[in-house]
Amino acid sequence: MLIDLHCHTKKTKTGEADTRDVSKEIFLDKVDEANVKLVAITNHNHFDYEQYIEFEEIAKETCMVWPGIEFDVECNGIRGHIITISDPDKVEEFNDLVQGLLGDTSPDQFYVDISLLSETFDDLGVLFIAHFNKSEELPLNDLHSFEQTLTKAILFKEPAKLISIGILATHGHLAILGSDVKDWDDYYNCNFAEIKFEISGYNQFIQLAKKNPHMVKHFLDISFKYDIQVYPHQNTKITIPIYNDINTIIGDKGTGKTEIIKSLETYFNQEDINNTVYRGGDKEKWYEDLI
Repeated sequence: MLIDLHCHTKKTKTGEADTRDVSKEIFLDKVDEANVKLVAITNHNHFDYEQYIEFEEIAKETCMVWPGIEFDVECNGIRGHIITISDPDKVEEFNDLVQGLLGDTSPDQFYVDISLLSETFDDLGVLFIAHFNKSEELPLNDLHSFEQTLTKAILFKEPAKLISIGILATHGHLAILGSDVKDWDDYYNCNFAEIKFEISGYNQFIQLAKKNPHMVKHFLDISFKYDIQVYPHQNTKITIPIYNDINTIIGDKGTGKTEIIKSLETYFNQEDINNTVYRGGDKEKWYEDLI
């Protein structure tokens, strides 16, 4: 499932390209062409409630559209960008909070202190996405301090390159990419995040982002699970769950791990499911065949 949580539909600040402006009809066509199933509208220092309602209505049979905004944020004298995305069921409250912050200040002049950002939106359970290791970023220590203040909201980091996603994840950070679209004629070629589950709403996404084990297991069970009978020892039969993902079988020597692998190989061959088995004990023959 492709998602885009950093999407612009308007030129709002000086220096932005006119090609960021998009009609609801072209928006729908381009999102459908790219097969994106979730879009958050996150214009710079601007939230157009009426446009959001129009876009959400026209796209509801094609994709989910969530309300958001990309704020200029200041922390300890340093400016950065933090996207703020709301549950669409709370869009009226989100709009009131956003307009209360923006007031009459133009998008070019507006910025908000990061502590006020947390105070304003945390109770709404929003999703924050901060620039990271790219232009308009805040220092990691400041982002960490900001994250420590959150009780209901969660924080993602958005790097400049896809390769950084894995590095951030390895170090325990939530990370994601968005299109940051500048020209709607080229939307199809933008970077999109991909999640393996078909989510149906904001709360499901938040629970997955928080790695709620019950939610993750629920999605795995309904989407990718096989219950397979295996034989760890002669005349011993057990049923184990196997997921279309990474599965780990742990046991002492002689507990039947190799026989379980053989049983799985037999099962997938009988079901005509492509599989390749490599056993550590076969390394010499494997190496000879490779040479």
